Parts: sequence; structure tokens; C-alpha cells
Amino acid sequence: MKRKIMIVIVGSVILSLLACGDSLKNRLTKRLNNFRQSLPDEIREKFDAGQYEQAGKMLEERLGRIKSYVNKLPNDEIRRKFIRGKYEGIEKYLNGLSQQDLEFNKEFYPVIDYECIPTFNGHQIVDFFRVYFKEKLETL
Repeated sequence: MKRKIMIVIVGSVILSLLACGDSLKNRLTKRLNNFRQSLPDEIREKFDAGQYEQAGKMLEERLGRIKSYVNKLPNDEIRRKFIRGKYEGIEKYLNGLSQQDLEFNKEFYPVIDYECIPTFNGHQIVDFFRVYFKEKLETL
């Protein structure tokens, strides 16, 4: 009787862990999808098509526009708000950038911040997600 109870308990624990645990594949898929969704359509299409060099170049151009704009902002507090996509209170400084770039910055920064890669350039970011997520998922 004790043995049956122990088997049931151990079985229940194992099933609970399997049911509650998030698989590596699910976590990688979620993080890759967060990256993909933060990209403008034209860059996402290149990335999905395996045109990584072009995707990296396009991303680098977009990030370059953002960075050159950030360098023109008057102080560090405004720069931090802008980079994080917190535009409330700094609207008067947003005239030099397109709405698409503002939206891109707001969507993209949380992704690269979460991945701890805000200093990567466009090519490095594309390679990071290609190698550690897309190619890894293909092997699972």
C-alpha cells in the first residue's frame, strides 16, 4: 500500500512538472517571435527569407537614424526617455524623426534590452537571433 501511494505521488509530481514547465523550444520561440514582431515588415521579410546580410544592413540603417537623432537631444534624461520609448514629456524634441522610426524605437528597445544586447549593431543583432534562436529551434 505504501509503495502504491509513493508511486502515485511521484507520478503526480512528474506530471505536474511536465505540465507546468515551459519547454526550451517554447521559450526560444517566444523570444524569437518578440524580435520578429518588433521589426518593420521589410526587415522581418528579409530575416524570415534567410537574407541575413540584407536584414542586418537594413536594421543597421534604421538604428543609425535613431542613434544620430539621440545624439542631438539636449541631455541624458531626455536621451534615456527617448531610447526607452517613453515619449511623454519630451514631445517637443520628437520633430526630427518619422512616426515609423518612433514606433520602431518604442517596440524594438524592450527586445534588445531584455536580451542584454543594446550595444550590438544591426548585423550583430540579426546574427544573434539567427544563431541562438532560429538555428537552435531548427535542431530541436
